[in-house]
Amino acid sequence: MKALLALEEGAQLVHLKESKPSLGIRFALAYLYAIGDGEKWIFNNYWNAVTGKAGTNQSSTYLAEVVRNTEVESALNGIWRSVGIERTVTPELECRKALFKLRPDLHRPRPTCRGS
Repeated sequence: MKALLALEEGAQLVHLKESKPSLGIRFALAYLYAIGDGEKWIFNNYWNAVTGKAGTNQSSTYLAEVVRNTEVESALNGIWRSVGIERTVTPELECRKALFKLRPDLHRPRPTCRGS
């Protein structure tokens, strides 16, 4: 579960546009690939999204970010499945709660509606 937590952290950093490759993410990917039954391309897609290689052929920065965010989430779904856990709301929420306890700086407060 800690390896999945490391990948969730990497995905959150992609969403916050603060992503950079790390040895922790590399180790988590290698470990999950070794214990899982997923295909290598799923793990490569995650790595490409985290390192900024995903979406580089898009015509605008906005489209590149959309592709990168979509790529990291799609790859995470496949990685979770490869280790036998479906990434549904319950396990993902538990994982994110643990992540935000460890890294409160990654938590984005929800926007509030301001009354007129």
